[in-house]
Amino acid sequence: MAIEYTIVKQQGPPGSNYEEQDVYFARARSTREVDTKQLAEQIQKMSTVSPGDVMAVLYGLREVMSAELADGSLVRLEGVGTFRISISCKAATKPDNITPKNFRPPRLNYSPAPQLKEMLNGLEYQRQESSNS
Repeated sequence: MAIEYTIVKQQGPPGSNYEEQDVYFARARSTREVDTKQLAEQIQKMSTVSPGDVMAVLYGLREVMSAELADGSLVRLEGVGTFRISISCKAATKPDNITPKNFRPPRLNYSPAPQLKEMLNGLEYQRQESSNS
């Protein structure tokens, strides 16, 4: 299978060499969405557990990951990647002025595991027609 992409036209960003020109970019196109139930059914075919058992483990994983992340832990799933919470805030001229009221909403960061990133090396691409061409 190949990653499908379309060509999209946009206005060049201000201050760039392409300002006020039409520029074109490739954009990956998802061909379908796979939900948790479908993943559980696929996993079941590769193992000795039922789809319901897989769903129970995935639900438990979500609950435990949420609790660990909320406690400040970095969560590493071997072969999948690492999850962590990051925060940022507005700049201040004094350390005492940095308080949670200055914080932006927290973010959940994900870094893929090397085993998962390897998949990217063998990707092929297939252009699809776009209505924005």
